[in-house]
Amino acid sequence: MKSLGCRRFGRLLNEASDREMTPRESAFLDRHRESCEPCRMEEEAATASLNLLRGAFFDADVAPSFDRRVVRRAQVAIVRDSFRYWSPAVLGGAVVAGLILAAVQAFTRPIAPGSTPGLATRPGVEPSLAFDTRQLHLGSTRSSQ
Repeated sequence: MKSLGCRRFGRLLNEASDREMTPRESAFLDRHRESCEPCRMEEEAATASLNLLRGAFFDADVAPSFDRRVVRRAQVAIVRDSFRYWSPAVLGGAVVAGLILAAVQAFTRPIAPGSTPGLATRPGVEPSLAFDTRQLHLGSTRSSQ
């Protein structure tokens, strides 16, 4: 079990990196460091570990094209988000265009082979674009011609 001095040493050692020690606290750390071998070894191990972590953190080797790749990925993400936003509208427009094309095709096609759309014919009467009053029978009887 650690003594009261060892616990105080550990607490002050942790606080030393966060704040400035008073002269009295610094004197205690120095005295305890000289008299307690386990605490001194623990402090050295902690310092070495911290230095390794700092070295690993600051000595990161980054590829020369790293910045370009990060910017490119951000641009691709922006384009993907934009596409996701507009894709329902584009798809809806394509469906409407297809329906309009189908309607135009359906309503402009001849009714029967050889017939002309829009002209009603009777048997024995040829369709004509000219208006012929003789072909009209509005339900009245013919008077002599």
